[in-house]
Amino acid sequence: MTWLEGNGADLEPAGIRLKKLIERPGILGVPGAHNGLAGMLAKEAGFEALYISGGAVTATMGLPDLGVMTLEELCFVTRMVSRSTDLPL
Repeated sequence: MTWLEGNGADLEPAGIRLKKLIERPGILGVPGAHNGLAGMLAKEAGFEALYISGGAVTATMGLPDLGVMTLEELCFVTRMVSRSTDLPL
């Protein structure tokens, strides 16, 4: 939770960091996260980037994965994962 603690935050924009990771040789493993805890566990496991898994997010909300999640809800989850991990999404 670098945003809360104020330490270890990477000042380089996440988009630039993601581009650098993609341009590196080899395979970039990018797991899906549906909340901050899942993101933190992925970071602890050594992953360097994440994606927001819409299917997993809607499942935790008790909804089908049919595009019924609102933009506000998606933004909330994105902020939660981003703040808790400081990883590019």
